[in-house]
Amino acid sequence: MIFFRFAFLISALAITVPGYGSICERTKDVVDALESAVLKDCHSIAASDLALIAGLKLSKKMISHLKDGDFDGLSSLDGLNLSNNHLTLLSENIFRGLGSLSILQLEGNQLVSLPENTFDGLTTLKMLTLYDNQIKSLSENIFCGSRSLVYLNLNHNSLNFISHKHF
Repeated sequence: MIFFRFAFLISALAITVPGYGSICERTKDVVDALESAVLKDCHSIAASDLALIAGLKLSKKMISHLKDGDFDGLSSLDGLNLSNNHLTLLSENIFRGLGSLSILQLEGNQLVSLPENTFDGLTTLKMLTLYDNQIKSLSENIFCGSRSLVYLNLNHNSLNFISHKHF
């Protein structure tokens, strides 16, 4: 009985990364990519494993939504490719904590708008691709937090107007 309780406790601890919740409860394609990146199943991934991941390729996965917390703990993530999926919206905090991100690819989705604070905290972001979406408008200051941004592609959207106020 004691062994069973101990084994249950150990397995319960393995699926929860402190401060980040259960890895296995993230969006399925994100879980698959994390497992591939660290060569472990989601129950065995630790915070130290997440911190070592430099890139995630999630393109052409038919992802229609992402959960808040999907990218938690990926403090060393330099590149994130979410292109050519079916994303229609992004939560305001989806990229929170990705302070090392320099390349973010969101082209070829079905994004209509972006929350005002979507890119806040992405101070090292150099390249952002948003072409081939359905973006109709941008909130003022949407790119203000991205001071390192040198490449932004918004082609093939439904934008009528871009102002210096966006930056």
